[in-house]
Amino acid sequence: MYIGRKIIPTDEYWKKVINKLAEYKRIERANYELNKIIKMFVEGGFVLTEEDVLYALEYKLIIENIENYGVNITQKMIDKCNEKHIIGYLYNDKLTLIEKVTLLLLDKDKLSEVKNIVKKEKVELDLKCLQNACLSGNSNSVKFVLKVNKNIKPDVKCLQDVINNNKKSRQLIILRCLIERM
Repeated sequence: MYIGRKIIPTDEYWKKVINKLAEYKRIERANYELNKIIKMFVEGGFVLTEEDVLYALEYKLIIENIENYGVNITQKMIDKCNEKHIIGYLYNDKLTLIEKVTLLLLDKDKLSEVKNIVKKEKVELDLKCLQNACLSGNSNSVKFVLKVNKNIKPDVKCLQDVINNNKKSRQLIILRCLIERM
C-alpha cells in the first residue's frame, strides 16, 4: 500500500518481497537486497516477527542481526536452517557445538573451522555430520568426518549425495544404479 510516495510495509508486502528475492539466481545478492529492504520496512513501522524470519528462511534468505529488530533466534529458526541446509543463524549462543559443526559441514569452505572446533572442543561427530559433509560435495570434509569417527557408517543418503555431487565419473554411475536397486 502506498500513501503519497511512502510504502506502508505490511505482511502482504513482506511476502511479495521475499517471493521476488527468491527468484534471484545468486542468493548472496538476494540476501544483500533483503537486508537493505528490511531496514526500510522497519523504519516504515514494520514489526519483524519469528514467522517473518521463518518465511524468509523457507527461501534460504537470511536477515542479518535479527536481534537488532527485536527478534531472538529460536529453535524453529535453527531447525529451518538445518532443513534447508543453510548455515543461517549458526553463530548464536543457543546452538550446541555439535549443531554448529553439523551446520558448518554444509559449507565446503568451512572445513578448517570445523577442524579447529573438533580439535579444541573434542566434539564427537555423528551420522548427521557425515550426511552434511556428503551433501556439501567436499571430499575432504567426508574424509575428515570418517577419520575422526571411525564408527560412523554411511547410509544411503550419504551415498546418494556423493553420487549427485560427482556426476562425471563412470564409477559413480554404477554406484547410482546399485543404490537404486537396494
